[in-house]
Amino acid sequence: MEPTIFLWGKDLPNFYNWTMSYRNDCTIHMPYGKFFKLSMEERQARTKNVFDSFKKKTQMAAALISNCYDQAYRYKIIGELRRYGVDISVYGKCGSGEICFSDQDKKYQCMEDFLKTFKFYFALENSHCRDYITEKFWMVFSRDQIPVVAWRQHLKNYAPPGSFINLFDFPSFKEAADYLLEVANNESLYNSFFKWKYEYKVGGDLCNFCKICKTLHTPLPAQVYSDFDGWVKDDTCKKTSIKTLISSYIHRKLYDIGLVS
Repeated sequence: MEPTIFLWGKDLPNFYNWTMSYRNDCTIHMPYGKFFKLSMEERQARTKNVFDSFKKKTQMAAALISNCYDQAYRYKIIGELRRYGVDISVYGKCGSGEICFSDQDKKYQCMEDFLKTFKFYFALENSHCRDYITEKFWMVFSRDQIPVVAWRQHLKNYAPPGSFINLFDFPSFKEAADYLLEVANNESLYNSFFKWKYEYKVGGDLCNFCKICKTLHTPLPAQVYSDFDGWVKDDTCKKTSIKTLISSYIHRKLYDIGLVS
């Protein structure tokens, strides 16, 4: 479930028969989430609802980040948007720390209740790997927020149409920031990002690991990965090495003290 940048070491040639991950090109596809077309009955039921989230939100934007030295340079993206007036509150190891300090069994609900107060949630992944969209994105929908992402073009088909804002759709971070501020201050424009709810719903498979059993009972042609490491590296992100880890660490430290931008 982690991106391919974290797959270490060398592979064993002609050893692995199947793969199972979020990537579309694996044997067993196991995404973090999906969206589905509503049935006729579901659409009729939802037409009675009014999705008005604007009035429920009292704060601008939030992000929960624990990897401070990521390949995607999330801290630079957030820094640029802040420079143009977007108020982004960062929590976790890379921000203001824990949101809630209640008992573990109450902590999840405490965090969800707190995050619901923000208009936007920055669902930025730690790398730009192929097909890599985690729970950061999918959990936003249960909070009636607009997810803000930094996606390459092919990822757009993974989400309900009109449900998110992609920073890479804008020529510059200034224009992205201007648009976020416009949406945040326009009730009808903000609520327009929830029109997808009249046509779609989001969810996931009830039992991802049941797919293994199902696939075992499905006739498949014999296969083996002769070059598993090559399959891993055939991606839109780079596999991590000691060199890249050190480079990411140094860049973040230099960025924090203003020596690099």
